[in-house]
Amino acid sequence: MPTEENESYEQIINKGIEAAVIAFGTEFGGTIGGALADKIMSSLFSAGEDDKFAEALNTLNENIRRSIDLAFLREHTGAIIGLGENLETFISTKDERILHPLLNDITQKINTLLQFDPSGEVLTTLIYGINVYILTLRALADQDFSYYQVAMENARKYSKLSEDFLKKYDEPLRNGISEMGIYAKYIGPNICLNNESKYVAGAEYEVTITFVDQTTPFHYTETIKKCFPYPIGAFERPDQNWKPDLLFLKQIPEYVNKEKYRTQLKETRISELDKFTKPILSAINGYRQTASNIEAKI
Repeated sequence: MPTEENESYEQIINKGIEAAVIAFGTEFGGTIGGALADKIMSSLFSAGEDDKFAEALNTLNENIRRSIDLAFLREHTGAIIGLGENLETFISTKDERILHPLLNDITQKINTLLQFDPSGEVLTTLIYGINVYILTLRALADQDFSYYQVAMENARKYSKLSEDFLKKYDEPLRNGISEMGIYAKYIGPNICLNNESKYVAGAEYEVTITFVDQTTPFHYTETIKKCFPYPIGAFERPDQNWKPDLLFLKQIPEYVNKEKYRTQLKETRISELDKFTKPILSAINGYRQTASNIEAKI
């Protein structure tokens, strides 16, 4: 059962995890055939489908102003898709000579990916590669029961490694947009327009509003001149010793509007990041469940 042309990266990853959980759960100890074979086959991409990895990254990368590394997808992702096709060939032919070279190659590819700096391209490829690796071990377990033990140990190992790798990617993006800063520099006394549209004594300030997106990097800064009327103090006279504090500055319209923009930018970033990481977190949990299923049976 090959992948359907319109299936997304998330759907394929979920199918791979479902296949692994079943392969080491209800299908523990049996040979790969029938429904299980179909599930595994449906979780494997075909050559040239590295565009599905790019699609998974597209919206998030637009938000963080990064271009997709197509060269990486062609070289590394394409190679791992090819190894998945080798597993598909084994399931179709039952040619056992495929499995040991496949296991060696997929292990090397996964270890290579873990040496890269965290990126969306590496993460999506890593998770798919681990899926192929675990399902390859299940195929080997048909011939040698000891591979169940290997699968249990490595499902746990790769759940931890991929979780740590994900955190290194996720946390800087999730926390990359700073809080808003606002500063007021005194210029001098002036005549200001108050809320009642009357000209009164006050002081002029140079106000700077700023925040940083450390991911992009994007440094937003706006500097404006503002005239603040003095509040009325004792004896109904303007308090010329008054200075705007942070609470006051955060209520000016320019700050309020920019804070809305910053908040929306951050919420959109987190929403897109959550969509991207959802299948990855699902896979990590699936690896743990797979290890638990095996441990309960051996």
